[in-house]
Amino acid sequence: MKQKILNCLKFGILVFGISLVLFNCQTDNSDELIQFEKGNNTAFKKGKLQDYDDLSTYIENLKRRRASIISSAESDIEDAYDFTIIQDQDMQIYDEGGSITYNIPIHKTNEEVDIFSNLVIKFSDIEPTQAFILNYEPYDGYFEDVEQNSQTPFSGYVSSQLLEYDGSLDGLAETDGGCITVTTKYCDWENNQHGAVHIATSNCTEGYMFYVSTTYCFGDAPQLVDVPSPSSSGFPYIPSGGGSSGDSSYEHPVIIPTVPSISREEELKKSILDCINTLSLNNSDTTTIDPEILEQLNLTLRQWTVINDSLNENGCSEEVQEDVIEFLENVFVYPYPHCSSFEYAKPPNINIRACAVTNLTETFYAYGRLNGQVGTITATVNYSLVFFVMPTWMTNGQAATSTAIAVNNALNLTKNWFLINYEASESEIITYLDFMLIEQMALFAGTKTDFPPFTIPSPAPYVTSLLSTGNCN
Repeated sequence: MKQKILNCLKFGILVFGISLVLFNCQTDNSDELIQFEKGNNTAFKKGKLQDYDDLSTYIENLKRRRASIISSAESDIEDAYDFTIIQDQDMQIYDEGGSITYNIPIHKTNEEVDIFSNLVIKFSDIEPTQAFILNYEPYDGYFEDVEQNSQTPFSGYVSSQLLEYDGSLDGLAETDGGCITVTTKYCDWENNQHGAVHIATSNCTEGYMFYVSTTYCFGDAPQLVDVPSPSSSGFPYIPSGGGSSGDSSYEHPVIIPTVPSISREEELKKSILDCINTLSLNNSDTTTIDPEILEQLNLTLRQWTVINDSLNENGCSEEVQEDVIEFLENVFVYPYPHCSSFEYAKPPNINIRACAVTNLTETFYAYGRLNGQVGTITATVNYSLVFFVMPTWMTNGQAATSTAIAVNNALNLTKNWFLINYEASESEIITYLDFMLIEQMALFAGTKTDFPPFTIPSPAPYVTSLLSTGNCN
């Protein structure tokens, strides 16, 4: 999400000859930040890789293979470590005290969808350069929270990965015992007092900032990280104007978790397409799917995750591919109820228009785990005879067109509901669809009923179309 930064403001207060006093603070909404001119938070920066020549050169050197370590059959560091640097996304940078840390968003091809990673590189005037990867596995809902507020503090599991490096570089840090210590800075300004903890950035008031240093050992199991408080962190608040003189945390790489701009959904879709389409090019498997289908579908992250996991856990087998394709295509081609299904009539001396429809049938699809099995789940609802009522001020054609729209909306709402609630019983599905039909018909001053409002001698058969609900006006 985009953070709004309001223009810097000056407040001059002249009281008995006292000179200008500046205050540095935030608004009560961390997404609506005010930055006054005072403050020593210029250490926090953002920038793209291509704008930093020294860093770009360093990474290019990292990519070069050292013949004595890496065989000629191996690829550069991105391939060897199975990640790609996201060039067009801002890095989070911390530059203070003669050292600068870059938190670079990367995308790992085989990374699980609930994990993201950053390449962290720290340059120092007096210490060797450090380069490593941090892998973040956040709590449920973190990605959504970060989209709403970019200063959401990370909570979850973190692991570290040391990079192999080019032997010609004399600057890569040797870590004691295969471990690395990093620092995260926090801020708890809220309504001009100490409150909710969030990630510190350039807008934060120094008197409300504190930091936590954590040691990660390469190859160890992921380590639990929770949102700290100043008392639990063991560190005092950084005093206003302290900067490097009052804060030695810059001695370690200062990390700022940076979620890659490649969305979880796009990652999942790419993984699914790679499994179904790319792998089929390399063997006798000819199963493929049109990528446009995935782009047009509006599934939840959970649903994309289940599909991706099912494919990967079964080695992208052709059988599972076909099951996934069946589900995706069926969800993609839900037919429209056509207005010709609704043949309205109004007998004399009756104050409503009504129609009767036979065999209104819809099959709903989901993909998930049911009764210990993962795959496509279906549920078919059938109304052998159903009635719809509309007001008399509509023509028969207007009533038919509006009813088709209302029924289509109700079916779509039920379709989306079933994608998540696929364990629902048949009666629960019918109850939900009934409610949606009545609700959507009410938007047109009509209703759905199971009882004939008057005698309708010839109910119309339910007709669908792949194009639209039609226009029967």
